Amino acid sequence: MAKEKQKLTDKEILNGIRDKNQINEVLKYLYSNCYAYLETCILRKYGDQDDAADIIQETFLVFIDLVINEKFREQASIKSMLYSIANNLWVSELRKRSSMNKRNEAYESEKDIVQMDMVKRLEQFENKKFVMDIFESLGSSCKDLLIKFYYLEMSMKDILLSENYANEQVLRNKKYKCLQGMIKKIENNPMLYQSLKTALKNG
Repeated sequence: MAKEKQKLTDKEILNGIRDKNQINEVLKYLYSNCYAYLETCILRKYGDQDDAADIIQETFLVFIDLVINEKFREQASIKSMLYSIANNLWVSELRKRSSMNKRNEAYESEKDIVQMDMVKRLEQFENKKFVMDIFESLGSSCKDLLIKFYYLEMSMKDILLSENYANEQVLRNKKYKCLQGMIKKIENNPMLYQSLKTALKNG
């Protein structure tokens, strides 16, 4: 087999991939000669170096599989084929990420709806002590957070400044968990649930 630094023809590369004794040497050659080119293609399309590393590795695996299974028709150069595979894999990855972002946005929207529903319910209560008792049962951190948000009407940014949370998203998640905890306590306590129904009727 030719030394790594020597330029290999596409035919030599294909024959090397099909030969178990030469495939590792051919892969080193491909990495050495094509990695930077493929990395640049990914970086130009909003990827970073880690993205490029993952995509390029998968690209070579796909290409090897095509060659070994005689599915590479040799109608294009190996370099063009590698680019095509990498590009398709990266576009597919971007679509997955976009879909995931949309799901996360929908989840956040759903959380906001649940929270707004709880706000409306809380606003109907004439007896604040009843609400405070529920807050108290959730623990001091939830109690302080919910009081600041619903009764002191502090913004999430203001609460973030006064509390020890990593960022606003963590704070929002905490508020959501507190509200869910309150809902579960009400649902699992018949007496509390009845009191809530009475409070709502009188609100």
